[in-house]
Amino acid sequence: MESKKISCKFCGYEHPLKKQKCPAWGKTCKKCKQKNHFAKKCSRRTTVYNIESEEELEEINVVRIQAVKDRAVFAKMLVKLQPVRF
Repeated sequence: MESKKISCKFCGYEHPLKKQKCPAWGKTCKKCKQKNHFAKKCSRRTTVYNIESEEELEEINVVRIQAVKDRAVFAKMLVKLQPVRF
């Protein structure tokens, strides 16, 4: 007899109600690095703490953001020669 399938809050798929049957069981989330759920179902919030940019002719072409829990960083950038806090 096959057990009842559920819509799983950890992996997002349907599978029998048994944690060992969950495809996310034992896996590491790519978003928060915690175990037993996939990034698409991750509920943990992250906060920006590092911003890097590559500048060319006074224009920002690329902004890289790295996140970590419980920490926020703000930056002042010029937009049309006016400082704006981000």
